Amino acid sequence: MLVPKAAGGPLLSSPKGTSDMGKSLQVVIEHKTDPGSALGSGARASDRPRKGFQPQDIALIAVFAAMIAALAAVPPIFMVGGVPFALQMLVVILIPLVLGSVRGGAACGLYVLVGLLGVPVFGGQQGGPGALLGASGGYFIGFILSGFIAGALATMVLRRRPRRPVMAASLYGVALDSVALVYVGGVTGQMVNASLSLHAAIVLNLPLLALDLVKAAVAVMFAIGVFTAFPKLLPVRNRG
Repeated sequence: MLVPKAAGGPLLSSPKGTSDMGKSLQVVIEHKTDPGSALGSGARASDRPRKGFQPQDIALIAVFAAMIAALAAVPPIFMVGGVPFALQMLVVILIPLVLGSVRGGAACGLYVLVGLLGVPVFGGQQGGPGALLGASGGYFIGFILSGFIAGALATMVLRRRPRRPVMAASLYGVALDSVALVYVGGVTGQMVNASLSLHAAIVLNLPLLALDLVKAAVAVMFAIGVFTAFPKLLPVRNRG
C-alpha cells in the first residue's frame, strides 16, 4: 500500500518513543486482564455485556493510534510514484483484528483527526486538513473504513470461537478485507486529488500489493498471539 511518511514529535519519532508505547500497550492490556481488577473478578470479561467505552478501551484506542503514528514516522522503505511505502499498514491491519469495529474505527479516526488538527503525523512533517487533498489523502479515509468495517467482520469471526486453524484462516480473510478497504480509499483519492484514471491508479498500487498481503499474514499472527496471551480481549461469545 502507498501511504505517506509521517513525522511525529520527539516521542513518536524516536526508537525510545516506540518502545515506550509498546510498554504502554502491555500495561493497558495487563490491567484490563488483571484477575484483581473489575474485569478480572467473578465472571469472565468475555461473557459480560459491554456498555460504552471503559477507561481501558480509551487507553487502547489512544495507544494504537499512537502506534500508527510511530510506524508512520519510520523512514519509508522505498518510493513508488512519489509516494513513500511505509510500515504503518501493519498496525492499520492489526487494529480491527484486535480492537473490533468501534474501538478499531475510533483508533484509526483518532490518528487521522490528530493529523488534521495540525499535528505533523502525515507525510513531509505536515498536518492539517490539506493532507486530505494530496495524492495520499484517500488512504486516511481507507484507514477509518478498515477500522469500522473490518473490525465488525473480525468480531463476527471471534464470537464463534473457532479452532485456531479456522480462526487464522478467517482472520486472514478479514485482514484482506482491511487491505482492500484501504486501497479503495487510496485509489479513489488518487483519482480525485491526482487526476489519475482508475487504471493508472490501480497500476500504481499493484507493485506494493504483494507486500501488504504479507503484512496481513503477520498482523494475523500478532492478533492470535495477543488473544492467546490475553483471552479476555476477545469479544462476547455467541450463545446458542
